[in-house]
Amino acid sequence: MKRLNQIWPNVSKVSTIKYFLILIGTGAYIFAKGQDAMFTHHMFNRAMVNPGYAGSSELMEISMLNRNQWWGWSGVSPRYTNGTVTLPFNLFGMSHGAGIAFNNDKFGVNNDIGAKLIYAFQRKIAISEGTLGIGISAGINSSTFDGAALNGGNDPLVPSQKLTGMTIFDMGIGVYYKTEKIYFGLSSTHLLTGTRDYKLSSGLDVLPLRPQYYAMAGYAYQLPNPMLTVVPSFLVQSDGKMTSLSFNTNLVYNNRIWGGVSYNMGTAVSALFGLELIPGIKFGLSYDYDTSILHRASNGSVEVFVLYGFKLKKEKIPQKYKSLRYL
Repeated sequence: MKRLNQIWPNVSKVSTIKYFLILIGTGAYIFAKGQDAMFTHHMFNRAMVNPGYAGSSELMEISMLNRNQWWGWSGVSPRYTNGTVTLPFNLFGMSHGAGIAFNNDKFGVNNDIGAKLIYAFQRKIAISEGTLGIGISAGINSSTFDGAALNGGNDPLVPSQKLTGMTIFDMGIGVYYKTEKIYFGLSSTHLLTGTRDYKLSSGLDVLPLRPQYYAMAGYAYQLPNPMLTVVPSFLVQSDGKMTSLSFNTNLVYNNRIWGGVSYNMGTAVSALFGLELIPGIKFGLSYDYDTSILHRASNGSVEVFVLYGFKLKKEKIPQKYKSLRYL
């Protein structure tokens, strides 16, 4: 059996205990990679997993989110980055939403890249004063495996060259309902399933891409103090084999500053903080403490996001700025 530092050159700095924990964690990651990453700031990342969200806020929104997972895994800590741009528009007297999204997931020498277009039809529901969005997304996903960065010796199962995985066409659907106080959504991504195969004589088949299923909801509860709002939310994610659940509660002050906690069932407890730097620009930061055995080998996970939202048409009569979080 090859030593770990033959596969990951920078891992020699890791202690013996971390050695075994990283092996366990890596195996779990590869097994679960059919399931997309779950973000602590999922409440700010709705368009990425539910195309029905596009245009529902009636603002053009530009977001960027970055997650550094399991700090302390020298050279192999997963890093996830995604970004979205969504905007509302009217056509033929009806409301619509459109957008683009991209993601870049890197784990060790494996690098996954995806991009997609988003469209949603938005319909006002008069009886509830809400909006229902029905959306679809279409795009591509691809992977590369940088075997040149490894020291695999003569092992035929450890490629020594940079390999490009098969590009897969991707599609997703979603429904999203919101009022001024609640939101609820159901969606699915990666409906065109497949595997990103690396063309090796050994027949190595790496990282299947399985359909993802999501359920999300949130509620803004106004406290007796009009400056304070409590916002609980949750996200359920499943690929049919594994299910992840994330629960979050934030306390929002004056629609400008918030702090809260999240619990990702069985894996992490998180602390969140964010603020609206200037009208329309929100910034957030979170720290995850691993509750699994992996906490002995990592220094937790850190996530940061920036969200900019603005109206495409200026209001004739100035109105009080509305929070981007709940609409």
